[in-house]
Amino acid sequence: MPPLSFLVFEVSVYVLALVCLRHAWRHARYLAIAFLVAIVYSYSTEIFAINLIHEYYYNRFLIMICRDITVPWGVNIGCAVRSSCVPLAIPVMEAMIIYAAVQTSKRLELPWTVRPVLNGLLAMTIDLMMDPIVSASVACQPIILPTPVEPGVGFWVWLLRPEQTVFGVTLPEHLLFGIPLNNFSGWFLGAVIFTFILEIGWQRIPPGSKGILGDFIVPVAAIPLTLLAFTGVIAAYQWLIKNIFGSEWILVALILAVSIVVILRFARRAKRDNPIDPFLLAIPLFFQLYFLAELFASDLYRKQPGLVAFAVVLVPISLLLFSWPYWNRIAPAVKPARA
Repeated sequence: MPPLSFLVFEVSVYVLALVCLRHAWRHARYLAIAFLVAIVYSYSTEIFAINLIHEYYYNRFLIMICRDITVPWGVNIGCAVRSSCVPLAIPVMEAMIIYAAVQTSKRLELPWTVRPVLNGLLAMTIDLMMDPIVSASVACQPIILPTPVEPGVGFWVWLLRPEQTVFGVTLPEHLLFGIPLNNFSGWFLGAVIFTFILEIGWQRIPPGSKGILGDFIVPVAAIPLTLLAFTGVIAAYQWLIKNIFGSEWILVALILAVSIVVILRFARRAKRDNPIDPFLLAIPLFFQLYFLAELFASDLYRKQPGLVAFAVVLVPISLLLFSWPYWNRIAPAVKPARA
């Protein structure tokens, strides 16, 4: 049986997902379809990462989707991933984050070419908080048993090696709180590419214009197109680090700086007086509060005190970005409360 913290998270995600599906369906059929397909996409990216990079494995949850029945729960043997099991709750969670990000950027009425950049930033603000808390890390050395590096809750376990090789390019690992830096950039780039392809598809085949089949075509086609594009992006990402920048930190900082500049370029045009949507705010709020609760309940705040300062800065930024479409509605309500 999984630990209690795993069960609370998993059951909560499933309940929230049902509400999310209802929310999407009430707004538009194509959104509900896109949300369900996004779960498949998120699972595909997990399998893609586990089998391509071999950097992590999942511990046991109630519902696992497994390709390897011989080692069903992702047992770590000598720092080698022997299973492709993925908890269903993980792609469901990722799909909800994508849904909340897409709906948030849409309400801001930013140009459709710019929205995916904001989607990536919104998704990454949640992953930056999540990964250092709910995952764990072990250091892998030849002939030496794995040793703990980052004592997180352990939803999944990162297998840290002095260097990694992807597509024939070997690079040293760069870490943030014991998590490979490429994980965070992967969250950002994956969300940007997937939602950008969705936006292109919806521009070419407007939702509802081709019936229910048309509403399926765009998100379903986005899965292989995203994986194909993401493969090229990973290759380019590794090549740039090795041949141009020399450090992953520099490349990640440049990507984020350019993204922020792009968003700021259009920020003044953003529509900030939308009616408040409690559910879209509830998604990031739930995850951030859960991660904060785990940070203190698991005693991780003592072992990684830097995470507390990190959370103090990151959580307000994340919630502020997700509430951006409602700033003009929230501000009048906050002023009387302060008075």
